Amino acid sequence: MNGLKVFQIKVHGKYSSNDFDDDLRDVLRRCGCKGEKVCFIMDESNVLDSAFLEHMNTLLANAEVPGLFEGDDFAALMTSCKEGAQRQGLLLDSQEELYKWFTQQIIRNLHVVFTMNPPEGGLSSRAATSPALFNRCVLNWFGDWSDQALFQVGSELTQSVDLDHSSYKAPDTIPIAYQELAIPPSHRDAVVNSMVYVHHSIRRFNSRLFKQQGRATTLTPRHFLDFVAQYVDLFNEKREDLEEQQRHLNVGLEKLRDTVDKVRDLRASLAQKKRQLELKDAEANEKLQRMIADQQEAEQRKSASLKIQADLAKQEEEVARRKETVNADLEKAEPAVLDAKESVSNIKRQHLTEVRSMGNPPASVKLALEAVCTLLGHKADSWKTIQGIVRRDDFIASIVGYDNQRQMTKNHRLKMQNDYFSKDDFTYERVNRASKACGPLVQWVQAQVNYSAILDRVGPLREEAEQLEDEALQTRAEAQAIKNKISGLEQSIAKYKSEYAALISETQAIKAEMSRVEFKVDRSVKLLDSLSSERSRWEQGSKSFEIQISTIIGDVLVAAAFLAYSGLYDQQFRKAMTDDWLGHMALSGIDYKSHNPVTEYLSTADERLLWQDHALPVDDLCTENAIILKRFNRYPLIIDPSSRAMEFLQIENKDRRLTVTSFLDNSFIKQLESALRFGNPILIQDAEHLDPVLNHVLNKEYQKTGGRVLIQLGKQEIDFSPAFKLYLSTRDPSAVFTPDVCSRTTFVNFTVTQSSLQTQSLNDVLKSERPDVDQRRSNLVKMQGEFNTHLRRLEKRLLRALNESRGNILDDDVVIETLETLKKEAADISKKVVETEGVMAEVEVITKQYSAIAQACSAIFAILEQLPHLNHFYQFSLQYFVGIFRTVLYQNPHLTRSTDHNTRGEIILKDLFVKTYQQTSLSLLQKDRVTFALLLAQASPYLMDKALLNDMIDSNTQSLGISASGSLESSDAKATASHLPLLEPYIGRISTADWNRFYTDEFAENFVPKIWDEKTSELDQRLRSLLLVKTFRLDRFIPAAERFITTLFGLGVFESTDGLEEVVARVSSITPIALSSNPGFDASYKVSSLVEKVRTRCANIAMGSNEGPASADKALSNAATAGSWVLVKNVHLAPLWLQSLEKRLDSLKPHADFRLFLSMETSPKIPVNLIRTSRVLMYEQPAGVRANMKDSLSLLNVRTSTSPVEKARLYLLLSFLHAVIQERLRYAPSLGWKGFWEFNDSDYECASFIIDTWTDSVAHGRTNVAPAKMPWDLIRTLITETYGGKIDDEGDFRQLGELVNQIITPAAYEEGHRLVEETTGQEGDGELGAKGGLTVPEGTTMADFVEWVNALPEREPPTYLGLPANEEKVLLVGHSEDTVVKLGKIAEILNEGEQLMAEVEKES
Repeated sequence: MNGLKVFQIKVHGKYSSNDFDDDLRDVLRRCGCKGEKVCFIMDESNVLDSAFLEHMNTLLANAEVPGLFEGDDFAALMTSCKEGAQRQGLLLDSQEELYKWFTQQIIRNLHVVFTMNPPEGGLSSRAATSPALFNRCVLNWFGDWSDQALFQVGSELTQSVDLDHSSYKAPDTIPIAYQELAIPPSHRDAVVNSMVYVHHSIRRFNSRLFKQQGRATTLTPRHFLDFVAQYVDLFNEKREDLEEQQRHLNVGLEKLRDTVDKVRDLRASLAQKKRQLELKDAEANEKLQRMIADQQEAEQRKSASLKIQADLAKQEEEVARRKETVNADLEKAEPAVLDAKESVSNIKRQHLTEVRSMGNPPASVKLALEAVCTLLGHKADSWKTIQGIVRRDDFIASIVGYDNQRQMTKNHRLKMQNDYFSKDDFTYERVNRASKACGPLVQWVQAQVNYSAILDRVGPLREEAEQLEDEALQTRAEAQAIKNKISGLEQSIAKYKSEYAALISETQAIKAEMSRVEFKVDRSVKLLDSLSSERSRWEQGSKSFEIQISTIIGDVLVAAAFLAYSGLYDQQFRKAMTDDWLGHMALSGIDYKSHNPVTEYLSTADERLLWQDHALPVDDLCTENAIILKRFNRYPLIIDPSSRAMEFLQIENKDRRLTVTSFLDNSFIKQLESALRFGNPILIQDAEHLDPVLNHVLNKEYQKTGGRVLIQLGKQEIDFSPAFKLYLSTRDPSAVFTPDVCSRTTFVNFTVTQSSLQTQSLNDVLKSERPDVDQRRSNLVKMQGEFNTHLRRLEKRLLRALNESRGNILDDDVVIETLETLKKEAADISKKVVETEGVMAEVEVITKQYSAIAQACSAIFAILEQLPHLNHFYQFSLQYFVGIFRTVLYQNPHLTRSTDHNTRGEIILKDLFVKTYQQTSLSLLQKDRVTFALLLAQASPYLMDKALLNDMIDSNTQSLGISASGSLESSDAKATASHLPLLEPYIGRISTADWNRFYTDEFAENFVPKIWDEKTSELDQRLRSLLLVKTFRLDRFIPAAERFITTLFGLGVFESTDGLEEVVARVSSITPIALSSNPGFDASYKVSSLVEKVRTRCANIAMGSNEGPASADKALSNAATAGSWVLVKNVHLAPLWLQSLEKRLDSLKPHADFRLFLSMETSPKIPVNLIRTSRVLMYEQPAGVRANMKDSLSLLNVRTSTSPVEKARLYLLLSFLHAVIQERLRYAPSLGWKGFWEFNDSDYECASFIIDTWTDSVAHGRTNVAPAKMPWDLIRTLITETYGGKIDDEGDFRQLGELVNQIITPAAYEEGHRLVEETTGQEGDGELGAKGGLTVPEGTTMADFVEWVNALPEREPPTYLGLPANEEKVLLVGHSEDTVVKLGKIAEILNEGEQLMAEVEKES
């Protein structure tokens, strides 16, 4: 920086003044000796000790810090200075010269920069204590950024965001947050102007927070930077989500539209296919008819063919038989013919030539040849003719080729028989002897004739066979024709069959195609029908895209503002903030979506259901907080009184091993270092004790070196993992954080809300009273949440399936099946949701019976949370109230007598209020108990006129009769009452005597006039009485209020039997019992008395010394192991020890019988967390002289038994004096005493010791001593000095002396001596000027005196205290007015909370 080296101290939790001195010596050596130019940056968060600022103040004023360099350090410094001076060419010898040169070097080289966030009014105190910080520094007051700076930064950082709307026209009424805003502004300028407005609006809400709840916080520019950063991130995220969602919706709708078109095309295709199918069916039927006709004809032909075949078989059989007969005969002749032919063929030529040459052949030869020629058909009338025939060349051939059937006739055969065969010479042997050639010819002739004869004989048979054969041929031809016809028919049938099969195949294909198309159409129609609801919703969502885009700028602005600013505030403030921001945007013309809860806008239903499973309470505040914990930029600081956030974070981060530690743990630094290195989440508790070592982490001051990301932790640099998450938490809801912490963290307030407590209480009472209903209800609620979440998941899967499908969706079976499955599941779930809603309605009817108890729990805890407005010590945790509630549910003796659910509910409701009052009142001061009881009455659900109760509680309702400012006369008061609307109808009925008695009687609550009708309920009667008392007899308001409370809750409400012993028995071993009291009263004697009673061991430790904390720790360890008790007194003197006490108790794991008692004053130094985890018992001086004297006399039980006897009366006088002195404090400072002097039991003990000492010195052991011989002046003087040592007002000291002289007097030993003289009432006082004399008792024993004390009035008249008789009324009026003011203050806060709850319920 400007050539300077930057130096900052590296603080940590144990960084001390010695460490600071070491760092300061180091930087001064660098500047003074080495001549380095150093810029020393000192941040306010590093000022752990006021000594740091004192040293810096001295350094700035003198350029040195006296005493910083001493001994060896100084010697080393001088050596370094001498070397440094020599480097500059200076020869300095003396230490003075060297030291002067050293300081001059520091002035020249050291530059100091302070960075501070002083609280309001803080600068003046620092200017007084450290003037050099201001007169030696240039004060550069940055403060919060100006409007211009905010506007410019907002404009610059949102340049990447599309905030321009060309159609935007700024309204004339646009609210101006940035004063120099251009008019008319562009849309971008209007948005940034709204950002500036949002930032400024937080100041108003912070002021309101401080006014209503007394909590202070700081608004810084870092809040605005976080706001803008959240806006940019959130805008981009939402824009991308919307565009992605729009893309998915459009793709899904396009797929559905495409499916509709495809269905239309498929239906047209289906109609065409149907027509084709009809044509093909007709053609197939025609083919079938033809085929059937041909088939029938073929069948007929086949039967005819079969018949012909049978006839043909018979014919062929007959032919064969006939042929067989013919052939048998022929077979006999044919061989001879064949042999003859062969013989003829074998005739030798020479033999034939010989025959040819014969001129006159032998007769046998001639006869043979003549026969041959005759058979050959020649006319053989001469040898010569025969020779001529024989000589032919074909003679033999003609014989061989002779055709018997053609050439042989019957005549030839007869001629042969008659002419040749009858002759003896015509034999083979004779002829063959005559001629070798003619012998075979004879055989041939014989064979041919025989053959012819046979042929002739078989001729008819042959003809018949031939005829039969012809017929068979004809039949065979007919059979073949039929066969051919059948074959033709069969071919035709086969063709028809083939054609028919082809047609059938075509029709089947068409049918299959039609079936497929019909299936697609049916599935598509079914799909489109089932997706019709989604389609309409998607179309609506798609149409709303433009609307969502148009409102995204406004929606994101509110959401980002919520994330950056609202975490600290409760539900009431958050709603007011959101409404305020939306109102400004509406006036600015910036569009936004109405009814857009942050819980739904910044989280999904799945996330919310998961958070509920991770123990996050089911209410909007906790859901909003979970959103902030998920989306923070600045590390969150969680305000978690009930530890609910810790439980949620532990379950939420169970997979990442959340480290839980505390700033009070010794190992805190090591655990933080490990988390930073390895990227584990870490939850650091007790953030009110923030360790400065965390500053670099909170500032996110990372350094990148060589690919490594480093962060400074103390004096070392360690690796930083980007996965690291830091959560800070505190259980103290009243913790106040410095501005630098406010600026660097995001507050997340988990303070329990009324709605969440109501839900929890309803669950608890159902578990107790109706466990069956509770189980059903829990299951149903869980099921409904899971069903709704599952439905949303199914819709997302549906869209994703449509988006991921490719091509025709109807052809994608996987997608279709997925869609069908999803729709089926969705339908089943929707059905189950409807069923569960029906059952849930039945369950809700039963649940509603217990809603009054749940609402009462919520209202009671809301009251407990507001009690710190009465006293910072009234701190009650959720666990405390839950303990009361469960005691009423599970340990209530009143419930054992009833089994009826309605009756038990009424008992629980009443006992809840009574038990809460009885247990809590032990922790309240007496004066605040009636206030608490009236607040409970207002919260109760009992039937009464709540408007009357609200009027009574309203602090603006004035008291018109007796009040602190004065009193009206009775008649004037009655006249005034007659003009009041509530009283006007009844005042005329009241007699003057009744009115005067009410107006003047000391116990006016007993004589309230009747200002109600006969039908008015008793509760409303008491209410009207109370309002009348408040209006005209304010001094009797408290007793009247107590009477109203007993009427409402029963007589036992103020009769608590719980004492210290009962509390000890009820609490656990890790719950400390805090005995709290106002300064001057020590209640530790109560523990001592209880120890004696129960006979247990108890270690007593008194704080206030250096050894106290160590002794207490040792006693705690021993007692926790042994199960004994420990009493630590005056713990308000050791606040540092108390800070770690709770952690120590958790780590001890004590014995069940162990108990820890802490006696303390009601000091603001007591840690709130300790008060909330302890069982606080509030003790105060007993109210009234009687109670005070009883208490003080009980301390003297041992002393009163010692001689002389006269000492007992002196103790009585001292007790009365002690009571008077303390009771007069009730009237301070206007009466009684002018100051609130801290008189206590120690003064009484000391005065008792004075009495013992001087009476014993006079008695010398005797049992009696004359009162006159006692040193009265000495005793009175010493007692006056004992009490008067605390008084610094002369008038009060003089008054004390008068009281001592009046009460401590020897006259008290005389019979009838009056301690208090009787007084006569003054005129106009009526009975209020009652006599107030008091005479000493006549007895001499302590028993007599105790009896006398018990007989004293509970509320003594002021005359007992030496005050005017009417001063008690003034005191009572003041007390009543104080009560009314407190009631009004808390009631106002509670009413705002109730209104918020009503609005939330109305919206939901």
